[in-house]
Amino acid sequence: MPPTGGGSMSAEPQAAELTIDQVKADLAETNPRWVIWRSTTGRWWADCPHLTPEEGKAGCIRMVYGDTVDRLKKRMDAQDARAQNARTRKAETW
Repeated sequence: MPPTGGGSMSAEPQAAELTIDQVKADLAETNPRWVIWRSTTGRWWADCPHLTPEEGKAGCIRMVYGDTVDRLKKRMDAQDARAQNARTRKAETW
């Protein structure tokens, strides 16, 4: 339940209060492989420009999008997990 009396439960800013640049910086800090931007239509995009051939063969895709930051993050995380699996498989074949 939201606080009453105009007070805030937390000193941290709410997601709606963050600027686009702040959101992009936060995402970039936790997802360094990705280049992140927001289109003029409001959709969030991320590009992984250094996708390896092994990651591509494993089904990784270079560009993902989300209508919200949370959806974008989930899609980046899923691709990162797939890429990690591809790298692990490659290492096991050596």
